[in-house]
Amino acid sequence: MTNTSSLPPKSGERLRVLLVEDSPQLRRSMVRALKSQFTVVEATDGKVAVDLVRDGAARGERFDVMVTDLEMPEMNGRDAIAEISKIAPQLAACTSVMT
Repeated sequence: MTNTSSLPPKSGERLRVLLVEDSPQLRRSMVRALKSQFTVVEATDGKVAVDLVRDGAARGERFDVMVTDLEMPEMNGRDAIAEISKIAPQLAACTSVMT
């Protein structure tokens, strides 16, 4: 059995971006900028992001890239990256941090 969570997307498939941002206005702006070229999944803080990655991994789904804010309530970006690296190290390695 092949572990599809580590395979790149098939030709023609859009990259899945996990966008982690607590500011609704900034999150909406970023979704508008990204959605024409990527499949964007939103998380309102680091805890939600970790849950999305964990739940997706259990279903054999993956995110290709994560864009995260650092300062957020509940769980900040640094802690989220640390937790996600345990679940999906390839995603943690493909993370862009916003401040």
